[in-house]
Amino acid sequence: MAGSSLLHIALFSILLCRMQVTCQTSPPTLTDVRKDLLDLDSYVDNKLKAIDTKIQQTDTHELNFPELKL
Repeated sequence: MAGSSLLHIALFSILLCRMQVTCQTSPPTLTDVRKDLLDLDSYVDNKLKAIDTKIQQTDTHELNFPELKL
């Protein structure tokens, strides 16, 4: 899913910015980085599940995708 990749890139960028600010005060440990990545992965998965659920609950006629119209 293209949206999934863009979401991962955006959230990873936020994580890197957060790490950069953290590094200015004290370097993160490998455990800190691993925890942040797991949190980020969990956050992305939850957002994608919510999007999938919303799409499944929405009538295809309401989505307004021309390629889905008969």
